Amino acid sequence: KDGVAEATKEVEILLGSLWQAFGGSGGFCCAAKELIGHQRLSGLGYVFSASMPAIMAVTASDAISRLAERDGDGRLALRKLNENISYMRQLLEEINNNNNKSINGYASEEKRLRNKDSNVSSISSVSTNNDNFTDRDSGIIEIEGDDNSPIIHVHLTPNCMRQAVQKLGGNGGINSTQQFWTRQDEELVMMQLASEIQTTYKVLVCSSLYVVEREKEPAPEPSLRIIVSAGHSKHQIIKCVEAIENSINKLINNY
Repeated sequence: KDGVAEATKEVEILLGSLWQAFGGSGGFCCAAKELIGHQRLSGLGYVFSASMPAIMAVTASDAISRLAERDGDGRLALRKLNENISYMRQLLEEINNNNNKSINGYASEEKRLRNKDSNVSSISSVSTNNDNFTDRDSGIIEIEGDDNSPIIHVHLTPNCMRQAVQKLGGNGGINSTQQFWTRQDEELVMMQLASEIQTTYKVLVCSSLYVVEREKEPAPEPSLRIIVSAGHSKHQIIKCVEAIENSINKLINNY
């Protein structure tokens, strides 16, 4: 704890969110007294808005207390979340193993789960920073994100993206004869996939959006953004992965 305290002294501003994992709203800012005073007097969000509702502050505080309890339900939720993250990653990885196979493997998994839940080991994510085109072209998706993060980004492999761009081009969206594509083309493909997943399968998977011109570093590749929670059941995770695989196959094969 002393080491952490010393390290934080070297950071001028610490920001945190209370509306995601803690189920509250707003967030907090930690800094020197003078800087916080300036923020209170000049920050647009503070001057032209209102303080956090009291019930939201209590909600966030209670969530933090629950997570801090050694044997409380917060720790159980964290354990369940880690299991769900590993399970989601495992099934996403199996999309590449199935490739053009049918979805029957998931049906078997669904039947097996009705009898007994399984222990799932952690699956390493597939790096999307590999410049070797041949390596990246195997399978149909790439999985990005820290193994322990509940936020998972799914990209299409270059070969799969090429097919998707050409399919959309055949319907008047993109020139189907081109061999290369733009970032806007990739964003269009991801938005189409997210729309198909949401409308056909009623699964809330979104396409990631970035303001590219405002990014100091090269913006991340367009992707499908999945958020796993401790409240998801294994059957819901299976349904999500089924929706993703079916929607990709529909786009590149039968659009």
